[in-house]
Amino acid sequence: MEDIEERLKKYREEKEMLRLMKANGTFAIDLINDFVNEKLQGDIDQLPYYDFSASFNRYDSRSTPDDKYFGVNLNSPNDTPIVKAILSLVFKDAWDELNYDALDYLKYRTCKVNPFVSLFGIRLTENNYKAVSKFGLSPVL
Repeated sequence: MEDIEERLKKYREEKEMLRLMKANGTFAIDLINDFVNEKLQGDIDQLPYYDFSASFNRYDSRSTPDDKYFGVNLNSPNDTPIVKAILSLVFKDAWDELNYDALDYLKYRTCKVNPFVSLFGIRLTENNYKAVSKFGLSPVL
């Protein structure tokens, strides 16, 4: 019986540690850093040009390595780990309690975000987006 109690205690501690990392931004920063290194070959400036639609437009629920960034919710590409991580860092100073944890628990929602257009602004030319050219990418990313 003690083994089960120890495992339950460890599980609760790990869950609380993850919640704290999501609340203080560590989880989002780590996830974005991993994404940049794995998917963008270490170049954050390639973020606006990454083909998100290929990862979002999966038609089955089999697990893939991309689940770390895009989750398994095939019906809502806005409510994915990478979108929540980006939003939680980009808008953290705009709303007092906005963080990854708040997005997880639906205090804030991502459902109205269109990650293919709005996140980087209107596509002006092949590799030129209005928001990126005007504001640049956040140094935190």
